[in-house]
Amino acid sequence: MNKSPVNHKVVVLGGDERDIFLIKHLKQAGIDVFAIGFDRVGYKIEGTVLYTMDEIEEEQINAIILPLAGVDSEGNVPASNTTKKLNFWKETKNLSELPLILIGSASKDFKSLVEKRGGSIVETIDLDDIAIYNSIPTAEGAIFEALKNSNLTIHSSDSLVLGLGRCGITLARLLKNMSSNVTVAVRRPAQLARAEELGASAIYINELSNYIKDFQLIFNTIPALILKEDIINKLSPEAVIIDIASGQGGTDFKACREKNIKGILAPGLPGKIAPQTAGEILGKVYPRLLLTHLRG
Repeated sequence: MNKSPVNHKVVVLGGDERDIFLIKHLKQAGIDVFAIGFDRVGYKIEGTVLYTMDEIEEEQINAIILPLAGVDSEGNVPASNTTKKLNFWKETKNLSELPLILIGSASKDFKSLVEKRGGSIVETIDLDDIAIYNSIPTAEGAIFEALKNSNLTIHSSDSLVLGLGRCGITLARLLKNMSSNVTVAVRRPAQLARAEELGASAIYINELSNYIKDFQLIFNTIPALILKEDIINKLSPEAVIIDIASGQGGTDFKACREKNIKGILAPGLPGKIAPQTAGEILGKVYPRLLLTHLRG
């Protein structure tokens, strides 16, 4: 069986700097790429740069790749490499049927509308391989934000990591390797054991108010309101919060402002801090996804 997605033709619609590197890796995998939304950086693109999908015959499109950030409620596509406003529905209006769509995450409404037009969606942001690879630039980016916004070194600092998922594990390990005094706040006994196996101290999240005053650098990875006003009020004045959780994060930023605590919501760090690495991560995974979902 052919294990290369050669002869597949995909549209990369919008995105940011990381997608330039994704396109390069797709081409190296033998995939023909039409790049829409890259007219400002056409000289960097190894695929065919077009201004609109109307320039492509429908039978030439096996899949559409949308940004990891997804699209908004109106179908607008984030695109930092064009002056044009990209809208998914306008770009695909002439297709009789939608193809396979790879997207970071999609709303229920978007998925429903795509399926009604015959398309299928693969959400990629939470796939284990992408999430684990992405945890590396995410952790490095979180530490970079902490250094920018504090007067401390990581070495000898007292740091707290909220959550021990894929990002939390990588972040705790990296902080530990930089000689920070790391504590991890978790919900379950198994996570507490894992934190201690990493060489970190561990507490339960429901004990947070008893310990929060001891930390200088706080990293949240949990997409739920954990750092509430009562917790914020107990922070030391020099504390810095770096919140890398999805959505609106897990911090009461209003309470941070009122308390004059630095609280930084830092989404999308891989694409901002290390776009080449972030694009190469997608370039490792997306050819396999295309092969799997376009097979036959």
